[in-house]
Amino acid sequence: ANVDRPDQLEDYVWHQASSWLVRPGLDALAKYIRIHPRHRLHSIFTTNFDPLISAALIRNEVMHARVAFEHEDYALSRASADVPVVYHVHG
Repeated sequence: ANVDRPDQLEDYVWHQASSWLVRPGLDALAKYIRIHPRHRLHSIFTTNFDPLISAALIRNEVMHARVAFEHEDYALSRASADVPVVYHVHG
């Protein structure tokens, strides 16, 4: 895949979600979020670089946003959404 820009990465993740190996735990999390909208998680934090959480959410038809932290001073308030947000915190 030719991925040079963040928008290309998002497009790649959305179109390749079915090819990722999603473990049962992540699939269960995505199903919970879909089935229980009143208890919907607003923020999901992960230190994983891979898009497996997003792949699970996509497969379960859960709209969401993704944010990758590239700088320590990133303000959480900048990424507000009406859908769950998956934050990729890289060390």
